[in-house]
Amino acid sequence: IRAAFAADGDLDPTFDTDGKVTVNVGTDDKGNAVVILADGKVLVGGTDGANFVVLRRNSDGAPDPSFGTDGVVTTNFGDTDRANGLAVAADGKIVAAGTSGEDFALARYDSDGELDPSFGTDGLVTTSFRTLGGSYTTAEGTAVAIQPDGKIVVAGYVRNGSEFDDFALARYDAEGKLDTDFGTNGLVATMVQSPEYDQIYAVAIQSDGKIVVAGDTKGTPGIFVMARYSSSGALDTDFGTDGFVYAATQQVATGRAVMIQPDDKIVAAGAKSVTDLNSNNCIDSKGRYCKYLDFWVARFNPDGTPDTSFGNDGEMSTPINSRGNDDQGRGVALQADGKIVVAGHADMSTHTFSGEDEFFNRTDDFALARYS
Repeated sequence: IRAAFAADGDLDPTFDTDGKVTVNVGTDDKGNAVVILADGKVLVGGTDGANFVVLRRNSDGAPDPSFGTDGVVTTNFGDTDRANGLAVAADGKIVAAGTSGEDFALARYDSDGELDPSFGTDGLVTTSFRTLGGSYTTAEGTAVAIQPDGKIVVAGYVRNGSEFDDFALARYDAEGKLDTDFGTNGLVATMVQSPEYDQIYAVAIQSDGKIVVAGDTKGTPGIFVMARYSSSGALDTDFGTDGFVYAATQQVATGRAVMIQPDDKIVAAGAKSVTDLNSNNCIDSKGRYCKYLDFWVARFNPDGTPDTSFGNDGEMSTPINSRGNDDQGRGVALQADGKIVVAGHADMSTHTFSGEDEFFNRTDDFALARYS
């Protein structure tokens, strides 16, 4: 008998027999964050359309009965709630961060999925940015990281005035109280470009305690931007230009993920806007329907300059399908051998045209790319 082994990139048949698991929790289930635990279990955070949802599966994909109810925990803050980020502390406690209504929201759980009563109010914390004054209103928490000292950093964006957004960060102590040593009473709001849509989607903590965030500015399509903050919440002016770093090519549309390598180099991923006059979906030389998004990944030196030893002057873009449809990177991870994996989704639909109009049923698939 000859044993059969899956090749790299194939679905893993040891995970729920076909490499895929779907979990029906509510009416509009979305998984927004994932953490692989040291024992191989898989932790996922998201929403059922109204509540935080955190679920845990065993390494074979089966529900973990020791977590919540059959591996699922739902948490109601009392509004429309969604968990967008997950982090696990050194003591095994789980922090889910996102939004409840118009505020940042956090929940902390014990390793069995029970809310931690020593955190906030019965395990829950919500934070409004209106306390900063001015015209700050609705805030969206998109990412979370835990510092070595146990403090929790939540990043996202806050509405500034009636239309535009600013970068937003909040830091909490281990009890869920805002850390008054950070920013203004624990909160930081930063205008990147005045006035534009400045939105953080990812956060990482450097070994020296500095905080790196990645996102975009200037609306849709936007421009990738990173910022770095000191441990006190001030912009680090030694990073890039006055604390900000942009992509080498301003066509990069989105920044959705960031991580710090062991050598302190910074890897970011997202999507790059490209124009392909030869794609199957391009209908004329004027460029109608010829602009798309490709996976994009870049690496930066610790000072924010492009790492020219990576890709083309520090960055790479990759089409996932041959039709020129939108391919968008949403997450990035580093393998033990140093290879970089970008995950996201790709539009696999076939486009048809009638004059100036475009007709198609969009079909997005999971997409992965691995880089040396």
